[in-house]
Amino acid sequence: MTIVPELEARQLSVDYGAGQQALVALDTIDLVVNPGNFLAILGPSGCGKTTLLNIFAGLVSPSRGDALFRGRRILAPSAERSMVFQRHALLPWLNVIDNVAFPLKLRGEDKRSRLNAVRPLLIQVGLAEFADKPVWTLSGGMQQRVGLARALAADPAVLLLDEPLGALDAITREDLQRVLLDLWASSAKTAVLITHDIEEAVFLATHLVVLSPRPGRAVARFELPFSRRVAAGEEPRAVRAEADFTAIKAELRAIMDTHGSSGRLRAAAS
Repeated sequence: MTIVPELEARQLSVDYGAGQQALVALDTIDLVVNPGNFLAILGPSGCGKTTLLNIFAGLVSPSRGDALFRGRRILAPSAERSMVFQRHALLPWLNVIDNVAFPLKLRGEDKRSRLNAVRPLLIQVGLAEFADKPVWTLSGGMQQRVGLARALAADPAVLLLDEPLGALDAITREDLQRVLLDLWASSAKTAVLITHDIEEAVFLATHLVVLSPRPGRAVARFELPFSRRVAAGEEPRAVRAEADFTAIKAELRAIMDTHGSSGRLRAAAS
């Protein structure tokens, strides 16, 4: 049976500006994301990661080439592709459950139906007891849990993750990585994450692409086993401590150095 990719980039390039002053952000990217995969896109600041994610979201159009969702050209945003931002973009005048249920309100569902629909999501992200709390009273990590739950509320096919854990402290970040992994595994969604963090990419991704400094080109690709093993019940700390995990991190660092990595890039200590 032929698998139709969930997302695909074909010879995709993006220029900002025109003529000799044009800035090439992405250069001839070819990329396939199959259903149920968790793709991490790793690279230094300015390499075009966010531009590529915005193309998949329908917020930016390629200058050349095509971006496809299930074989159809992406021409505009869609509820089938939900974005989670580094800044959670919650509505501060609403409580937790109303923030999570907001996409269902936009879809026209009545209040009882939408609140009943999102309560299981609050349980999944560990916020059931905070459902009626004003969202602005929560910590940064808890607010990002709200953002993750809201992204899943409309049951999208794809989660597009724009460094959603980038502003968190190390302990909270590691905790939220596990929450994100559990949400992906239990929902069978397709996910695309952009990150500067090598360890985060290796831990979460089933597939990983490294982009070069601008113009962004795909310079390395990996298929990784660690996220599926953790989702199947292996202990995350034990997996992170394995020699294979450490070796992949070192190989990625070497690739970044070889291709002249610049800007903010983190490789967590082994």
